[in-house]
Amino acid sequence: MTQMESLTTLLFEVREHVAYITLNRPAVANAVSLELAQELDEVARECDESDSVRAVLLTGAGRIFCGGQAMCQPISGV
Repeated sequence: MTQMESLTTLLFEVREHVAYITLNRPAVANAVSLELAQELDEVARECDESDSVRAVLLTGAGRIFCGGQAMCQPISGV
């Protein structure tokens, strides 16, 4: 496990036992959409199931880490 090619709202890679997860929606202050929440769940599970991941670094692209929930797309049941 080094990268997940199908991600559209996150950047993800593992280097030297560290998983780097970057929220990648800088145009909307990395606001959490349903798609981002699902992808974050997917990579979190991948990290949890991997014996090679010892640490996770979560960051955001651009100037803002995360502006909160995307109000145009309510998230429920995630």
